[in-house]
Amino acid sequence: MGAVGLALASCGDADAESGETALVDAPPGVHVLSPTDQLVRVSMALRGTRPSPDELDAVAADPERIGEIVDGYLESESFGETIRDLHNEALLVLVDYPIFPAGFLPTGPVADADPYALNRSIMEAPLRLIEHVVMEDRPYSEIVTAEYTLANRLVAGVWGLAYDGDGSSWGSTQWTDGRDNAGVLSDSWFFQRHQSTISNGNRGRANAVSRALLCHDFLSRDIQVDGTVDLADPEVVADAVVRDPNCASCHQALDPMASFFAGYYPAFVPAFVSYPHGVYFEELSYLYGFNPRPSSYFGSAGEGLADLGAMIAADPRFTLCAAKRFYAYFHQTELDDVPLEVASPLQQVLTSSGMSAKALTTA
Repeated sequence: MGAVGLALASCGDADAESGETALVDAPPGVHVLSPTDQLVRVSMALRGTRPSPDELDAVAADPERIGEIVDGYLESESFGETIRDLHNEALLVLVDYPIFPAGFLPTGPVADADPYALNRSIMEAPLRLIEHVVMEDRPYSEIVTAEYTLANRLVAGVWGLAYDGDGSSWGSTQWTDGRDNAGVLSDSWFFQRHQSTISNGNRGRANAVSRALLCHDFLSRDIQVDGTVDLADPEVVADAVVRDPNCASCHQALDPMASFFAGYYPAFVPAFVSYPHGVYFEELSYLYGFNPRPSSYFGSAGEGLADLGAMIAADPRFTLCAAKRFYAYFHQTELDDVPLEVASPLQQVLTSSGMSAKALTTA
């Protein structure tokens, strides 16, 4: 990974009384941390814990040691937990475990499970996949293109996935019910968390994906809704989203993207199901009488989740959104407040490093 760029090269002499290092010709109001304080800041951001006394002593003696120490942080389990937390802010998959849309009961193949552990495992599965991609320094695009998913014994028991681990460990497996394996885009819980109704036609799910992975929220558009449209009449609404210019400006992109998720159940109550529970059926939308538009991604035609994942991965908004999310999380600022002039160079780091999220984190 190389040394972390922490502006040490431009630091001046340390203040003998405070031990802090001042930046030569620093702009007014700018406070530059000492090397040891920089290490504390980085350690807290990446791991949620302070550096060890030995690490602080090492950096006090030689500030150039920061790089190798931080490289070690990027291999720690604590950093993996941070990656899960960071991406939950995007996917919003962690909810209160006993309440719908969660509330899976320990029964059947998972009858011996603690209810909290059962539900937490199900909810964490997409985050565990992302953690795996990042910690193994695999291309970050695999979060939407991976031909595998991750499961422990509980997740495998609920969804009917193959599993040969020791029970508690997370291992690689695959969906075999007809859906494409496309990273988090294939996860059953993700689309139970972001559920749909028959009339909604998976539009909310499509927007959840767009908001999380592209930082593009269709609901943020300033749209003037025609007050004469009878929103209580599904047939009138279906016509309006195609023919009314105010509606079509969003729906011409949103609805074809929603069609990629037509095989997922609109919603189910976990407390009423048995395991293994299937939530994906290729012709499901037609059984419910919903005829979706041909699937496409912002005008580019595709079929199946694998096509969708590939198109998301190739979209510059995907890497720019990742750069913004990482910066916003580690600097504790709002996503919308990340300036483009800050995010764009970080995006370049991600793309030029072979899509390494560790390189992005370091930058």
